[in-house]
Amino acid sequence: LNNSEAAAYMSVFYIGYVVTQMPGGILGDRFGPRLVLSAAMAIQGLGTLGIGLTENYQVGFMLRLLGGLGAGCVYSSCLKSIVTWFSPAQRGLAIGVLMTSPTLGIALPNLIMPILNESMGWQGAFRTLGIAILIFSVVTLTMMKEVKTAAAGPRKSFIVGLKFVLSNRNILLVSLAGFSLIWCQIGFGTVANKY
Repeated sequence: LNNSEAAAYMSVFYIGYVVTQMPGGILGDRFGPRLVLSAAMAIQGLGTLGIGLTENYQVGFMLRLLGGLGAGCVYSSCLKSIVTWFSPAQRGLAIGVLMTSPTLGIALPNLIMPILNESMGWQGAFRTLGIAILIFSVVTLTMMKEVKTAAAGPRKSFIVGLKFVLSNRNILLVSLAGFSLIWCQIGFGTVANKY
Protein backbone atom coordinates (compact mmCIF):
# COMPACT_ATOMS: atom_id res chain seq x y z
CA LEU A 1 0.00 0.00 0.00
CA ASN A 2 1.16 3.52 -0.64
CA ASN A 3 0.81 6.19 2.06
CA SER A 4 -2.56 7.45 0.79
CA GLU A 5 -4.06 3.96 0.65
CA ALA A 6 -2.79 3.12 4.14
CA ALA A 7 -4.22 6.39 5.50
CA ALA A 8 -7.56 5.64 3.80
CA TYR A 9 -7.66 2.24 5.57
CA MET A 10 -7.21 3.98 8.93
CA SER A 11 -9.73 6.71 8.08
CA VAL A 12 -12.47 4.33 6.95
CA PHE A 13 -12.06 2.32 10.17
CA TYR A 14 -12.60 5.46 12.23
CA ILE A 15 -15.53 6.56 10.06
CA GLY A 16 -17.25 3.27 10.91
CA TYR A 17 -16.25 3.76 14.53
CA VAL A 18 -17.81 7.23 14.73
CA VAL A 19 -21.00 6.14 12.94
CA THR A 20 -21.80 3.47 15.55
CA GLN A 21 -20.87 5.34 18.76
CA MET A 22 -24.38 6.63 19.58
CA PRO A 23 -26.26 3.64 18.16
CA GLY A 24 -23.98 1.42 20.26
CA GLY A 25 -25.05 3.27 23.41
CA ILE A 26 -28.72 2.99 22.46
CA LEU A 27 -28.33 -0.74 21.74
CA GLY A 28 -26.50 -1.21 25.06
CA ASP A 29 -29.42 0.43 26.88
CA ARG A 30 -31.92 -1.73 25.06
CA PHE A 31 -30.23 -5.16 24.94
CA GLY A 32 -27.59 -4.89 27.66
CA PRO A 33 -23.88 -4.29 27.36
CA ARG A 34 -22.87 -7.97 27.43
CA LEU A 35 -24.75 -8.84 24.24
CA VAL A 36 -23.81 -5.63 22.42
CA LEU A 37 -20.15 -5.85 23.44
CA SER A 38 -19.92 -9.49 22.34
CA ALA A 39 -21.60 -8.76 18.99
CA ALA A 40 -19.43 -5.68 18.42
CA MET A 41 -16.25 -7.68 19.04
CA ALA A 42 -17.47 -10.45 16.74
CA ILE A 43 -18.07 -7.92 13.94
CA GLN A 44 -14.65 -6.38 14.53
CA GLY A 45 -13.04 -9.83 14.64
CA LEU A 46 -14.66 -10.88 11.36
CA GLY A 47 -13.49 -7.68 9.67
CA THR A 48 -9.96 -8.19 10.95
CA LEU A 49 -9.89 -11.87 10.01
CA GLY A 50 -11.22 -10.98 6.56
CA ILE A 51 -8.34 -8.54 5.97
CA GLY A 52 -5.98 -11.47 6.46
CA LEU A 53 -7.85 -13.48 3.83
CA THR A 54 -7.90 -10.91 1.01
CA GLU A 55 -5.41 -9.36 -1.35
CA ASN A 56 -7.95 -6.98 -2.91
CA TYR A 57 -7.70 -3.33 -1.81
CA GLN A 58 -11.42 -2.57 -2.23
CA VAL A 59 -12.50 -5.67 -0.30
CA GLY A 60 -9.98 -4.81 2.40
CA PHE A 61 -11.34 -1.26 2.50
CA MET A 62 -14.88 -2.56 3.17
CA LEU A 63 -13.57 -4.99 5.79
CA ARG A 64 -11.83 -2.10 7.60
CA LEU A 65 -15.17 -0.25 7.57
CA LEU A 66 -16.87 -3.36 9.00
CA GLY A 67 -14.25 -3.57 11.76
CA GLY A 68 -14.83 0.10 12.59
CA LEU A 69 -18.60 -0.38 12.72
CA GLY A 70 -18.11 -3.12 15.31
CA ALA A 71 -15.50 -1.20 17.29
CA GLY A 72 -17.75 1.84 17.65
CA CYS A 73 -20.08 0.02 20.03
CA VAL A 74 -17.38 -1.08 22.47
CA TYR A 75 -16.81 1.92 24.75
CA SER A 76 -20.47 2.71 25.37
CA SER A 77 -21.06 -0.90 26.43
CA CYS A 78 -17.99 -0.87 28.67
CA LEU A 79 -19.00 2.40 30.32
CA LYS A 80 -22.58 1.25 30.80
CA SER A 81 -21.25 -1.84 32.57
CA ILE A 82 -19.04 0.24 34.85
CA VAL A 83 -21.91 2.57 35.77
CA THR A 84 -24.03 -0.49 36.58
CA TRP A 85 -21.39 -2.47 38.49
CA PHE A 86 -19.67 0.23 40.55
CA SER A 87 -20.90 2.76 43.08
CA PRO A 88 -20.23 6.46 42.39
CA ALA A 89 -17.30 6.34 44.83
CA GLN A 90 -15.63 3.53 42.82
CA ARG A 91 -16.39 4.62 39.25
CA GLY A 92 -13.41 6.92 38.75
CA LEU A 93 -10.92 4.12 39.42
CA ALA A 94 -12.93 1.63 37.33
CA ILE A 95 -13.07 4.04 34.39
CA GLY A 96 -9.36 4.75 34.85
CA VAL A 97 -8.62 1.04 34.54
CA LEU A 98 -10.86 0.82 31.45
CA MET A 99 -9.15 3.80 29.84
CA THR A 100 -5.74 2.13 30.00
CA SER A 101 -7.01 -0.16 27.23
CA PRO A 102 -6.67 2.32 24.32
CA THR A 103 -3.04 3.04 25.17
CA LEU A 104 -2.24 -0.64 25.66
CA GLY A 105 -4.15 -1.34 22.44
CA ILE A 106 -1.73 0.94 20.61
CA ALA A 107 1.45 -0.10 22.44
CA LEU A 108 1.06 -3.88 22.15
CA PRO A 109 0.57 -4.03 18.36
CA ASN A 110 3.65 -1.85 17.92
CA LEU A 111 5.58 -4.50 19.85
CA ILE A 112 3.85 -7.64 18.57
CA MET A 113 3.04 -6.91 14.90
CA PRO A 114 6.67 -6.81 13.74
CA ILE A 115 7.23 -10.23 15.31
CA LEU A 116 4.01 -11.68 13.84
CA ASN A 117 4.71 -10.09 10.47
CA GLU A 118 8.22 -11.55 10.44
CA SER A 119 7.05 -15.05 11.41
CA MET A 120 3.76 -15.36 9.46
CA GLY A 121 3.45 -12.35 7.15
CA TRP A 122 0.94 -9.52 7.38
CA GLN A 123 -1.98 -11.74 6.41
CA GLY A 124 -1.15 -14.29 9.08
CA ALA A 125 -0.86 -11.49 11.63
CA PHE A 126 -4.32 -10.17 10.74
CA ARG A 127 -5.82 -13.68 10.77
CA THR A 128 -4.31 -14.33 14.20
CA LEU A 129 -5.64 -11.04 15.56
CA GLY A 130 -9.10 -11.65 14.05
CA ILE A 131 -9.31 -15.11 15.61
CA ALA A 132 -8.19 -13.72 18.99
CA ILE A 133 -10.92 -11.04 18.88
CA LEU A 134 -13.53 -13.68 17.98
CA ILE A 135 -12.40 -15.80 20.94
CA PHE A 136 -12.62 -12.76 23.25
CA SER A 137 -16.14 -12.18 21.92
CA VAL A 138 -17.26 -15.68 22.89
CA VAL A 139 -15.53 -15.44 26.28
CA THR A 140 -17.30 -12.12 26.94
CA LEU A 141 -20.67 -13.52 25.93
CA THR A 142 -20.33 -16.59 28.14
CA MET A 143 -18.54 -15.12 31.17
CA MET A 144 -19.61 -11.48 31.54
CA LYS A 145 -22.37 -10.92 34.06
CA GLU A 146 -24.98 -8.24 33.68
CA VAL A 147 -26.44 -6.52 36.71
CA LYS A 148 -30.13 -5.89 36.36
CA THR A 149 -31.11 -2.35 37.21
CA ALA A 150 -34.52 -0.98 38.04
CA ALA A 151 -36.36 0.48 35.10
CA ALA A 152 -35.93 4.24 34.96
CA GLY A 153 -39.28 4.88 33.33
CA PRO A 154 -40.09 5.40 29.68
CA ARG A 155 -37.14 6.26 27.47
CA LYS A 156 -37.08 9.75 26.06
CA SER A 157 -36.74 10.15 22.32
CA PHE A 158 -33.32 10.34 20.71
CA ILE A 159 -33.88 14.00 19.80
CA VAL A 160 -34.77 14.94 23.40
CA GLY A 161 -31.67 13.12 24.64
CA LEU A 162 -29.46 14.74 22.00
CA LYS A 163 -30.78 18.23 22.88
CA PHE A 164 -29.95 17.57 26.54
CA VAL A 165 -26.43 16.42 25.70
CA LEU A 166 -25.73 19.32 23.34
CA SER A 167 -26.98 21.85 25.89
CA ASN A 168 -24.94 20.41 28.79
CA ARG A 169 -21.64 22.28 29.10
CA ASN A 170 -20.06 19.57 31.27
CA ILE A 171 -20.75 16.80 28.77
CA LEU A 172 -19.41 18.95 25.94
CA LEU A 173 -16.21 19.75 27.87
CA VAL A 174 -15.65 16.08 28.72
CA SER A 175 -16.22 15.21 25.06
CA LEU A 176 -13.72 17.86 23.99
CA ALA A 177 -11.15 16.43 26.39
CA GLY A 178 -11.74 12.93 25.01
CA PHE A 179 -11.48 14.24 21.46
CA SER A 180 -8.19 15.95 22.25
CA LEU A 181 -6.72 12.82 23.82
CA ILE A 182 -7.69 10.47 21.02
CA TRP A 183 -6.83 13.02 18.31
CA CYS A 184 -3.31 13.30 19.69
CA GLN A 185 -2.81 9.74 20.91
CA ILE A 186 -4.37 7.65 18.18
CA GLY A 187 -4.81 9.98 15.22
CA PHE A 188 -1.33 11.43 15.05
CA GLY A 189 0.24 8.35 16.62
CA THR A 190 -1.08 6.12 13.86
CA VAL A 191 0.13 8.42 11.11
CA ALA A 192 3.51 8.85 12.84
CA ASN A 193 3.95 5.07 12.98
CA LYS A 194 3.41 4.85 9.23
CA TYR A 195 6.10 7.44 8.55
